Amino acid sequence: MADTKATATGTVHHVGEIQTFGANGTTKRTLVIKTGEYQGRDKLLAVELYKDLAHGLDTKPGDDVTVDYWPPESREHNGKYYTNVRAANVMVRPAPGANQAEQFAGNDQDIPF
Repeated sequence: MADTKATATGTVHHVGEIQTFGANGTTKRTLVIKTGEYQGRDKLLAVELYKDLAHGLDTKPGDDVTVDYWPPESREHNGKYYTNVRAANVMVRPAPGANQAEQFAGNDQDIPF
């Protein structure tokens, strides 16, 4: 089976803190996005971001994002199964109707019109 990426689009629901673990100091952060609703409940997808992707994430709840992720992997531990969805890329999309003045905040140059 080929390791092809899948894509999910939604709104950031939760951004976890950066965690460090293992002897080599691997860093990880969990990002939860809302991808829609089903029978009145939010459809949530939790993806894990590792190393540079975890540190470079600049998003907050409410932001629109597109996440590319590798096929989910499951592991058994003490009779329970755990599934890991590992992000390959996260792209923050501009919010619809975003205030353009906010995009130019901090720009002291005169606008030529």
